[in-house]
Amino acid sequence: MNNKGSSSKSFIWQVLQTIFTRFAVQSISIIGSIFIIRELGIYERGQFAFAASIIAIGIQFANLGFHSVNTIHLSKKPTLLNAILANNTIIITAGTALFILIFSLIYSLSFTSNSDAKASILIGLLCVPIGLLSLFNQNILIALGKIQDFNITEFIQKFTFVLLAVPAAFLTNSAETVLICSFLSFLATYIYTKKTFQNKFSHFKKNIDLNLIKSSTKTAIKLYSVCLCMFLILKIDIWMIEAILGTKATGIYSVASSLTDSLLIVPSIVGQLIFPRFVKNIGSRRKELFQTILLIFAFMIPVCFFVYFFSGNIITLIFGESFIASSLSLRWLAFAASFLGANTILMNYLSAKEIPSFVFLSLILSCLLNIILNFLLLRDIGIHGAAISSLVAYLGIFILNSFYILFLDKSDSKDNKLEDNNSICSSTNNK
Repeated sequence: MNNKGSSSKSFIWQVLQTIFTRFAVQSISIIGSIFIIRELGIYERGQFAFAASIIAIGIQFANLGFHSVNTIHLSKKPTLLNAILANNTIIITAGTALFILIFSLIYSLSFTSNSDAKASILIGLLCVPIGLLSLFNQNILIALGKIQDFNITEFIQKFTFVLLAVPAAFLTNSAETVLICSFLSFLATYIYTKKTFQNKFSHFKKNIDLNLIKSSTKTAIKLYSVCLCMFLILKIDIWMIEAILGTKATGIYSVASSLTDSLLIVPSIVGQLIFPRFVKNIGSRRKELFQTILLIFAFMIPVCFFVYFFSGNIITLIFGESFIASSLSLRWLAFAASFLGANTILMNYLSAKEIPSFVFLSLILSCLLNIILNFLLLRDIGIHGAAISSLVAYLGIFILNSFYILFLDKSDSKDNKLEDNNSICSSTNNK
């Protein structure tokens, strides 16, 4: 009982510490973004947002599911650190090459009218491998329980970006220079994590283990499919707006999208940190799952109503009158965020066991629904169609996952089988 109480207190302290760090980091990021967006203007902001979405989707696509598998392995056997660090080099190289190949094909078919954005796109693609290195190493810190070091990496990445990007935007008014600052912030994060491994773990030496990669491939593929579907639901709207409505519309919508990401700080942190608790004893965590979801809604709903009623004032105050057209999108996205935040917890619970086929199919259907709705609504009502599509998709996933857990999940308190799968929603919110 004492151990259980101590564990709960430790978890709560980790959550509070991480929330404080994330709020501090997000405050720095928002302040920096205000200056950057005002200096770049709508069109350059659109180029930056499109390139940033390439970075985010590229990192999610090119990790091939192994960042999740690594967390599982290290949670159970920390001695695999050296092998995993060495294997990451192979995985990142292969994943990045595959993403660049597929993106090049999509770009040639869908974005030919945006040739003036090629420099931004190229820099975005260069950010993918270094971003992957940062992501993999940050997940390793979480798996090994180094939450304080993880929090420091979050601070380093955002602070470095703002420190470099704000003066760069003032001096150049260029999306390309701001993207270079993104690259440098990823690099700073990677350097810190590498130094941390060298200083805190004895016998730090990379040893490639191909057998570990082979044994993890099946799990990684399944996880990868789920992660990719979820991430496409979150990010595909930016790509579709760019393809259908153009760079200016992307710039306007991206402001609402960025503010919505800020609403997801608490759910993403709780989901990220509660995952190891689900893994250790999945069969007895259902009560904790629903208590956590209720707390997420209790936090999100008042915030969403505040954003709904004051969206215009928020946009004007922060970014200026030129971005006021994004206020209606922000209203829709705020409520979409409440369901997405709750679903973050659900997906971490489902990730702690073998993800059921029903859940996987629900993600595919929601992803397809989001794409179809975007295709239909963007042409009729503009960028607000993307926000409505996101709301429908997020609500759909939440309903389907809740239905599965309440009515179809047959596991009971004796089901303590520790299956594969890792935290699905942690990278969402580090755009």
